[in-house]
Amino acid sequence: MMQPGNTKTLGTGPKQSFRPVPKKPAGTGLPFGRTAPQCLKKITPLFLAALLLVGLFPPLASAVSPNQPSSLGLIPEIHISDLSTAGASYNNKKIQLVGEAVGDLIYADLARENCWVLLSSLDPQSNDSISIFMSRDEAAKIDTFGRYQSQGTTLRIVGVFHLVCPDHDGLSDIHAEEVIVLVPGITTTEPFSWQTFIPGGITVLVGLAFLSAYYWARERRR
Repeated sequence: MMQPGNTKTLGTGPKQSFRPVPKKPAGTGLPFGRTAPQCLKKITPLFLAALLLVGLFPPLASAVSPNQPSSLGLIPEIHISDLSTAGASYNNKKIQLVGEAVGDLIYADLARENCWVLLSSLDPQSNDSISIFMSRDEAAKIDTFGRYQSQGTTLRIVGVFHLVCPDHDGLSDIHAEEVIVLVPGITTTEPFSWQTFIPGGITVLVGLAFLSAYYWARERRR
């Protein structure tokens, strides 16, 4: 039997309020269950660091020229103007360089198996050039030599540089092992224009006028 002082009244106490427990977001398909903002927060510093490296070390991003085959990536590319001051640093070493074929094709022997080609620098402010010793088959790739109204074939030469070549009387040259055509040559012709003769015609007329005045004055004195 229950004591009167121990009786409890049900439903008369203060009501408790229950808050709904927030549900975890459904999977987004991103790695490690991260949300998109979290992934962006992790990737952004790495992306900025990569941009900084490319900006500080541009040669690393352009170590291989767009026109350069991947097989030549380990061969140093030298400018023609640098060979005149290189001294012995590149002597008897394989190098590659780019230039324009100019002048004329000169055969190096009576059998015409080898020939000389003059390669000129592409820098408009430089007049430097280097003699290239190559086979007749390699020289056949050249379609145009640079001269008046002609732009020579642009070539990439891979070969051994000799500061004092023992085979060619101490000439500084390159013995080509590979010749690659980068840009074909172009031949241009200037259209005929009669206007270019106007200054010369005026000069001739003025000279004839002075000569006629001289003879006329001479005849009057007689």
